Amino acid sequence: MFKGSVIKTVTEELILSHTTDYDIYNYYLPDYTPGKGCTNSPLRNDGIPSFGVFYADRYSIWMHKDLSTGEKGNCFTFVRDLFSYGTYYEALLRIAQDFGIAETKVKLKPKVKPKPSYSYGSIQISVVNKEFEEYDLEYWDQYKISKDVLNLYKVESVRYLVFSSHFSTWSKPVDKYAYAYPETKDGNICYKIYQPYSKDKWINNYKPGTHSGYEQLPSTGELLIITKSLKDVMSIYATTGIPAIAVQSESASIKQEVFEEYKSRFANLRLLFDNDKAGRKLSKKFSDKYDIPEMIIPEQFKKDYSDNVKEYGSKISKNILIDLI
Repeated sequence: MFKGSVIKTVTEELILSHTTDYDIYNYYLPDYTPGKGCTNSPLRNDGIPSFGVFYADRYSIWMHKDLSTGEKGNCFTFVRDLFSYGTYYEALLRIAQDFGIAETKVKLKPKVKPKPSYSYGSIQISVVNKEFEEYDLEYWDQYKISKDVLNLYKVESVRYLVFSSHFSTWSKPVDKYAYAYPETKDGNICYKIYQPYSKDKWINNYKPGTHSGYEQLPSTGELLIITKSLKDVMSIYATTGIPAIAVQSESASIKQEVFEEYKSRFANLRLLFDNDKAGRKLSKKFSDKYDIPEMIIPEQFKKDYSDNVKEYGSKISKNILIDLI
C-alpha cells in the first residue's frame, strides 16, 4: 500500500520526509552496514574491497566513495548509478516506489550487471601470512603440488589482508583456505588472492600484462606452455617438468616484445586453456594473433589440467598432455 497518491513530482525533500539517506543505503546494500569499513563496489566488477559509505560531517549527510576510482556521491546518485539510470530523477522515482512513498506509474529497469572496471593505482594489498598447515598441503596435494613447488612459485598461506589507499588503511579477514600469489612487475609487488571455497574466490591487484610463473622460467628450453592459472602452471611443472606461464583473463594479451622474448628462449610454444566457451575463445584469439598451436583437452576429461590431475592422477593427465603436444 502506497503512503501517497499517484503524483507527477518526486523530490529529495519528499523522500527524506519519509525515510533517511542511511536507510536508503542500507536498503540497496543489504549485505553491508554503512559506516563499517569497505566492501566490494556494487557499481563495478571490483576485486578489492574499496567502496565505503560514511557520514560526512561537513554536509551532515551520508555519502559513498570508491577509494580506488575516487568517485563519490550521495544516496540518490548511488541509486542512479546502481541501476544505470540515465537521469537523477529516475533514481528518485525508484526510491519512491521501493519505499512505498509514491506510486510513480513508471516502468523501472531491474538492476543490471556492472561493466568490468579495474583500477590498480591507489589500492595496495599487504599480506599477513602464516605457515602452511596440514590442511593447506592436503589441498594442494590433490593437484600434486608439493610444499617445495609452492615455495618455488612463492605461494603464501594467508592469515589476513591489509588494504591501504591515500585515504585510509583497513584489514580484511580471509577464508580458512586462502593463498597469495605475489608477482613483481615494474618494480612493484602485487597480489592475486585465491580462496577456492569462498564466494570471494579472487581478490586481485595484478597489473595488466602480469604473467604468473614468469620469474620461475628457465633461461631457455624446448617447450613453453601458455595457460590461464598459476594452479595449472604449478601442476604442469610438478607432474611433467614442463615450464609454463599463465595470463590473467579472457581479455589478456601478450605484448609483442614479450612474445618475441618467449620465441627466442623456447623452441616451441603451445596454448593450453580451459576446454569451455571462454577458454576456447581465448585460445583461438591467441592462436590467430601469435600463430601458436592450440591444445584442447578432450571433452571426456575435465576442462583444465590441474582438475584432471585431481580426478585421474598425474600419470593419465601427463599422458593426455603429451598426446596433445
